[in-house]
Amino acid sequence: SIIIADTDEEAEFLSTSYYSRVIGILTGNRSPLEPPFEVTNEFRRIIQQPAVQQMSKYAFIGSKETVKKKVKAFIENTGVDELMFATNVFDVKDRIKSVALFSGGDGGSEYRGVILDYYLKRDLLIRSFASISN
Repeated sequence: SIIIADTDEEAEFLSTSYYSRVIGILTGNRSPLEPPFEVTNEFRRIIQQPAVQQMSKYAFIGSKETVKKKVKAFIENTGVDELMFATNVFDVKDRIKSVALFSGGDGGSEYRGVILDYYLKRDLLIRSFASISN
């Protein structure tokens, strides 16, 4: 997962949705992606547990500069020549900004049209599938 925001602190805040999902998978208590929340000391302790750390080993979370350094080190260490990633961020606007920042933009409008169109179609498809599954 890649979660990029303007600051490391904002990215950490946004990442609480991602970590809640990881914890839900590990505990068998899966639920839809939850809104982000302020990080508590207890939550920090939980996400430092070995199982959570193993599942998030290749999660790159931080500002554009922080994530760039982490991804660069990952590529150098693994020798991969292609990356596929998910952005587990609750709010679609923050998700779009994260993807735009990762793709080399400044999080501004140069990518928003294409990315927003993708996410809106994807979310519509998911809601449509959910309604016919029930």
